[in-house]
Amino acid sequence: MRLWRIARQPYCLDREGTGAFKHGGRWTPPGVRVLHASASIALAALEYLVHVPRPPEDLVLVALDMPDDVPLDRPKVEALPEDWASPLPSEDCQSWGARWCREARALAAAVPSVLVVEERNYLVNVTHPRMQDVRLKSLRRFTYDRRLAAR
Repeated sequence: MRLWRIARQPYCLDREGTGAFKHGGRWTPPGVRVLHASASIALAALEYLVHVPRPPEDLVLVALDMPDDVPLDRPKVEALPEDWASPLPSEDCQSWGARWCREARALAAAVPSVLVVEERNYLVNVTHPRMQDVRLKSLRRFTYDRRLAAR
């Protein structure tokens, strides 16, 4: 399975989940190591853009290649915290993600995007034993069309 990330060049091949560890996010609090990825390049671009006032110049498109046999969780929306889609991350949602990481039953979890609910983002648990089988590739420089970047 191929997943996608948009990342700043110095961090594009980070396998440790350093950004999530430092800052947390919707699905995990600071102190939890995950990589955030998306099912498509377009969703990865949209997810990155919504979190920055202006995209930096050193962005890179990154492919995460995972073997097809890795364990993957696909929680139903009904199984997620009630406020998973709130504009700001909630304590319940972050607790859900931290618990998911600790349990380490799967390498990745396919969670709905708040921006496009029908699409999936992925939490990749970098502490899972199968993380060693994941390949990260920096594919090319990534730039946003000026009409999007100048919003």
